[in-house]
Amino acid sequence: MKHFLIFIIGFVAGVSFLLLVQLIIDFITNYSDKKVKHIEVKSKKGNATLYTGMTKESVIFLIGEPDKINSKTLKSITYEVWGYLLTNKYFNDIELEFVNGKLRRVRKKNWK
Repeated sequence: MKHFLIFIIGFVAGVSFLLLVQLIIDFITNYSDKKVKHIEVKSKKGNATLYTGMTKESVIFLIGEPDKINSKTLKSITYEVWGYLLTNKYFNDIELEFVNGKLRRVRKKNWK
């Protein structure tokens, strides 16, 4: 009985620790997303400034149609990742992440 009680206490402590770590990671991720409000990107159409919260139509107007689109829908939330091939024909140089049609994040790859 004593070993079982120690096991349960250890299990609860481990799960609590993992949940705490996940909350910290989510907080840091959300905080860092809110710090960057705009980014300058170089596309096939030229230089453009993208802002978080922009619509997909605005992004297409500024930098053109994406080369690759990955889309997922979970419950009522639609996630899309658009990829633009600029200097490399296999890997995305720019990735734009949309949530429910609004720009959330921009990732730029630095290929050498």
